[in-house]
Amino acid sequence: MNQKKITDLFILCLTILLANILVEVITNWAGRYLKTENIFKTNAISMAVTVIVYYPAFKALNEFLKSSTKKYIVNTKKVAGGGFIGIMLAFIIALVLLFFINLKVRYDIDIIHYLLNK
Repeated sequence: MNQKKITDLFILCLTILLANILVEVITNWAGRYLKTENIFKTNAISMAVTVIVYYPAFKALNEFLKSSTKKYIVNTKKVAGGGFIGIMLAFIIALVLLFFINLKVRYDIDIIHYLLNK
């Protein structure tokens, strides 16, 4: 697998993870805004938000996230000296950051607070 294909794969992975976090944020916000504890209503909101984010807005979101992610990877590659190691470093850093963001969004775990109080 050449470097271009690996970069494209990493960009796609990061784009999917960012879109998933966006769905979670919108779903959580909508649940709080509507102040519902009804699991059926919450599930319907979650399904609707998923469709809204992934279907009609996916192309625009995909282009924005792809360009943002690509800029990030290119800049990180420059800092790390380029090549495969730069791509891997950029991907690992972004993956760790997305992991921490996902913990906060889904489980309300602030990783810095969690690590400092352990």
